[in-house]
Amino acid sequence: MTNYTASSPVKTACGRTALAARIVDKYFSTDRDDRFRQVLQDFIDDMSVAVASQHPEGRMLALVGGSGAGKTLTMEKAIKHVNGLDDSNFLRLTTPSPCTLKQLGRVVLERLGYPLQRELADHRIWEMIRYHLKEHGVRFIWLDEAHHILGRGSDSELTKLRDVLKSTMQQREWAVSLILSGLPVLSAFISGDRQVERRSQTFRFQPLAFPDDVDLVREIAYEIVANHAGMAIHDEIGTDEFIHRLIVASEWGLGSAITLVRRAVLFAHSQAGADAVVGVEHFAEIYAEERDCSADSNIFFAADWQEIVPSNSRLDAALPARPKRKRGKTA
Repeated sequence: MTNYTASSPVKTACGRTALAARIVDKYFSTDRDDRFRQVLQDFIDDMSVAVASQHPEGRMLALVGGSGAGKTLTMEKAIKHVNGLDDSNFLRLTTPSPCTLKQLGRVVLERLGYPLQRELADHRIWEMIRYHLKEHGVRFIWLDEAHHILGRGSDSELTKLRDVLKSTMQQREWAVSLILSGLPVLSAFISGDRQVERRSQTFRFQPLAFPDDVDLVREIAYEIVANHAGMAIHDEIGTDEFIHRLIVASEWGLGSAITLVRRAVLFAHSQAGADAVVGVEHFAEIYAEERDCSADSNIFFAADWQEIVPSNSRLDAALPARPKRKRGKTA
């Protein structure tokens, strides 16, 4: 079996910075993107119907998935391809942490162009928000990292947050729909109030699975190395076992797997330039740097790798030191 080589003539000499710019500025579209785009379009269309009815009210769409699943990027790509969502009626912000009613209100007002210059009561802040949402014609708000809502706040604070967001959706004079993206715990926030739950729908980003997603992950790895970077890839990268290791090392997140492949490519290039052959050792080194783990806890090296929990890798400080970087060409 021979090494996989680029199918297009992109194997040109370039610096690491140029290579990084070339491989990072790529997006992998999957069936999930098509499904989510349709869900988002239906959500927007339903809002248009609702505000034109005799009983206007907003709705909530939750994007739920693990870290590195690709929620934010999928949403960013989708909003460019749907009708009825643009800068005139859409507000995006990152949910603050910790997320209190006042802190969230400050972020929303600042995003609307009205940063608070003095302390105000919570209810006054949200009165201003509702007024300015209407003045600006904002019908949709996207709260990214929305799991921060369920931070270290008290139950009473969480209830106040939920009630305010529910009220924002229910305002007859200017109903607003909410898009929340975050970790799976976000579902607890939605299910905590039946009225919120009734107005919501959830799009779940399922984790990668073995063997179901082997072909997808292998295709992406080959695409990044061979076609985006124009570098050779060792045949061991194409095995089902390696792809399984990659899925586990990425904690079953598609976005994390893509990032890990890109980092391995850049490390290989740092070692041997554009003539490097991307192999397992490059993935192992990148994983070791990310997790600060020894060879015995490195999913790409360890014999008992299926028993390793990636999130526990930093707890093995007493184990042997991780493998040293190699400086020559790899094969």
